[in-house]
Amino acid sequence: MKSKFVLLLLCCALSTDVFAHGIGAVPVVKDARWTVIQIGVWPFLLFDDGAKVMGLNLNLILTCQRREVWGLTLAPFNSSENDVGGLTIGLTSSVEGKHYGLCIALVSRVGANYGVQLGLANLIDSGHRDDEERCSGLQIGLYNDSDARGVQIGLLNHNPKAWFPWMPLVNCCFREE
Repeated sequence: MKSKFVLLLLCCALSTDVFAHGIGAVPVVKDARWTVIQIGVWPFLLFDDGAKVMGLNLNLILTCQRREVWGLTLAPFNSSENDVGGLTIGLTSSVEGKHYGLCIALVSRVGANYGVQLGLANLIDSGHRDDEERCSGLQIGLYNDSDARGVQIGLLNHNPKAWFPWMPLVNCCFREE
């Protein structure tokens, strides 16, 4: 009974802070540079979204990280503006920076892939990056699209820099233009 009352007070205080100051005031711990664990139910986060995560990044709906994430990310909808390394599992995953490690998602989009993308549709959007030629990785899915070096295994693979831009089953690109 006592713990339920304390939990109710905490929820009331948090929701009052949200209504009084807006969504930007939601994180419980502000100005953290890094954390071992980030837990959230969007838009509520344990730590500020600018904190670097070095461990577990667990979100029940959506994760939007502005800083690097290194470790295990579990979220139905994952979005990161910086580099991500380790294991990422979810329905969708979007990484603006470099991706290192394994990404398991129905649809994944990364800026540069140095690991493995596993899903139904895998996209590498490195056209706006300076280091697109050094990017290489493995894509395994029904549809794979990349404009960088690497190997694609899937029903339909597209890479405009490969010798054969559209290839079923396996497509490889290791040349620089």
